Amino acid sequence: MKIKLHERSLITLGCTFEENDWGACQFPKVYAMADGHLAATLHMGEDSIRDYGMANPWFYSENEGKSWAPANEDLGKKCGVRLSDGSFLRAVTRQSIDVTDMQIPKDLFGDVLPGEPLPHPRKAPSANALPETFCRFYLWDDLLVRLYHVDALPEGLLDKSFLMERYDPKTNQTEQYLAPLDWPYMPVYTMTFHNGRTYMSRPSLWGNMKVAPDGSIWAPHYAYGSDPQNGGFAPYLFCYIFRSTDEGRHFSLHSYIPFCPDTSFDSLAFFREGYCEPEVEFMPDGSVIMLIRCCGTTHGGPNFGPLYFTRSTDGGATWAPLRPFDKSGVIPQLCRLGCGVTLAAYGRPGIFVRMSSDPSGLVWDEPVEVMTPKDRTSLGNAPGNPKQTRFHAWEGSCCNLGLAVIDERRAIISYSDFYVPDENGVKRKGCFTQVVEIVE
Repeated sequence: MKIKLHERSLITLGCTFEENDWGACQFPKVYAMADGHLAATLHMGEDSIRDYGMANPWFYSENEGKSWAPANEDLGKKCGVRLSDGSFLRAVTRQSIDVTDMQIPKDLFGDVLPGEPLPHPRKAPSANALPETFCRFYLWDDLLVRLYHVDALPEGLLDKSFLMERYDPKTNQTEQYLAPLDWPYMPVYTMTFHNGRTYMSRPSLWGNMKVAPDGSIWAPHYAYGSDPQNGGFAPYLFCYIFRSTDEGRHFSLHSYIPFCPDTSFDSLAFFREGYCEPEVEFMPDGSVIMLIRCCGTTHGGPNFGPLYFTRSTDGGATWAPLRPFDKSGVIPQLCRLGCGVTLAAYGRPGIFVRMSSDPSGLVWDEPVEVMTPKDRTSLGNAPGNPKQTRFHAWEGSCCNLGLAVIDERRAIISYSDFYVPDENGVKRKGCFTQVVEIVE
């Protein structure tokens, strides 16, 4: 068996790369719906805590992604992971809280007495103040990040829950609710911008939920690191796996993978963002596999780096030591097809799909190229423009993918291309879907 790529189909065109080199008209996601058709969405704001949770456009396809039409925002309520009763569950991204006017006590750093418990010596002193913290760091030299434990915040400021939405196609009714999180030492961060505004993230699930063979729901997630055993902070991202046994009404921390830099196979390990964007899949042999991103520029490293693989044989309680899966990869996507093939999609630089017929997920075929990892700068409207983000000009795509199953032998991926000519020949950011088929 091998992979066959069909022709790609345009979802929509947006701004030019020169107008907005990062954020708008990117990060397309594609979903299979209860009626057998497809839905897609993309992000139109900044790739920033200030814009997460904003309303974004939706699109609908009745012909397996060959063409797309704009749709009402309510279409998103009908997307998500399919549960045993036929309903669909999705996590809703929430907007951040502006905490600029709250008091921020002096950061502790080394100013802690030996007898004081760590990492948080005391709770927030008042309803209008944040706690003290000794974990703070700068991103890109100008964005100040502070880490806190949710339990140390003023009462009522932040809830320990994911916002969930459940759609029942039998009744066409949608229910939105908060699903409590059992997460010891749950971390939260604030980000202070150069204009002095400070925003606090609200808990939002960043991974793809999957239904396990036992019917439980797994929710991979990532956040700035906090050890659930003792609350120890790290200025890197950790991967967390949450599990629900009541169809998404409550989630409990099932396991986590702390960032452990290892320069033996990544010389830039300590300059990575940490471990993030975990994606899981349940394999025929009973194991669970996971792909994990590490790259990012926030600690000075390049925006490309190894994609990691790990595997659990005890239901996700423990995970094998991470090993490289490929030399690059952001927002990796996994799915199992009815024909016995597991697909992986990932990129940066370039976009690739890869297949495995191995029931354990340990053996994979060579990657198939969807978009070249080579320099695409010459395709832009203003090649070599030094004012633009150099790397993404070089690549010409955000390379963040979506993936949905169509049938036993086909899946569909979504991705961006920053150099798509409009009717006047102007290169614009475009979002596409492309069917991936397994053929003999």
